[in-house]
Amino acid sequence: MRIVVNHLPRMRRGYICAAGINLATGEHVRPLPRNGALRYRDLAAHGGLLEVGAVLDLGTTKSIGRAPEIEDTEYFKRSARSRPDLDSAEFWARMKSTAKTSLIELFGRDLHEVGHAHAAVDVGHGERSLGMLLITKSRPELVIEARQPRPRLRMNLQTGRIPLSVAVTDI
Repeated sequence: MRIVVNHLPRMRRGYICAAGINLATGEHVRPLPRNGALRYRDLAAHGGLLEVGAVLDLGTTKSIGRAPEIEDTEYFKRSARSRPDLDSAEFWARMKSTAKTSLIELFGRDLHEVGHAHAAVDVGHGERSLGMLLITKSRPELVIEARQPRPRLRMNLQTGRIPLSVAVTDI
């Protein structure tokens, strides 16, 4: 399976997650190493393969996803290979072609509001857990939330029926 990486969020200390678009199907994929987890050393900046825009051949994969995380795909980290990257115009064309204009389009009708400015899909429900939202009506606002022990970066956006405040965790 060949993917183009489009998400690299930070996880707990020293760990990352990755996601990309399957170049054959246009669907999101969350590659999960069969033995172990993705770490900062897997980033291209630290000698690994992962960076936004990188094209990777994951080798043999196995779908292990369950709703809503249907994108989970197991692979052998040793088998993954870097391939020539897409040029920037092709990368952005692919991103735009997979983006949706509403959260319901992205995650399905099981998406519901949780508290103030948060939304979720219950385990075992929903159509997917990854996606890209094309914001067409209002401009998102980046804010620094003063929290202890350190401030957090968040994005406030109006998405239709559910106004959101989401953590910005990208590397």
